[in-house]
Formats: sequence, structure tokens, C-alpha cells
Amino acid sequence: MERHKSYRIAKRLIDSGDCKELRDVFEPLPVTVVAKDLGVSVERLTGLIEKVEDFRFRELYRLAELIGVAGKVLIDLADAQHENDKKKRKK
Repeated sequence: MERHKSYRIAKRLIDSGDCKELRDVFEPLPVTVVAKDLGVSVERLTGLIEKVEDFRFRELYRLAELIGVAGKVLIDLADAQHENDKKKRKK
């Protein structure tokens, strides 16, 4: 099965350092495509993008595999987003 071309675009954004948070990865990626590839509903994936702490490790690792990056890269992006969201909520 051929991967959607947006995965290559997301990989380039990650590799270039343009993605600072996990939600940035989804700018070029259609949520419907990723949800189907991960085997989750669009609603669940949309919720996970906004509340990254609910992601399962296997979902992040599978997404990393689809994009073509190491799982740790997406875990680090998810952590950065979680920390930034915590700071915003405190204000």
C-alpha cells in the first residue's frame, strides 16, 4: 500500500524543525487519512490532536512509522505541545 503524499511533506517539516508541537504535524496531513491509517475514528483523532496526553504509545509509534520518523520524535513533539498547553491554561 502506498502512503499518502502528505506523509512525505510532514516528514520534511519535522526534519527541517518547522514542527514545534505534534499538532503542527497535522497541518499537511488530512485527519481523515491518518485516522483511517491508524484505525481510529476521525473524532477520536481530532480529540487526541488537541489533548495529546490521551495518545497511546502504539498510536504515536504507528504514526511515526507512517511518516517515516523515529517514534521518539513524535513523543517529543507531543511532550512539547503538552507543556505549552499547560502554560497556556495557567494564565
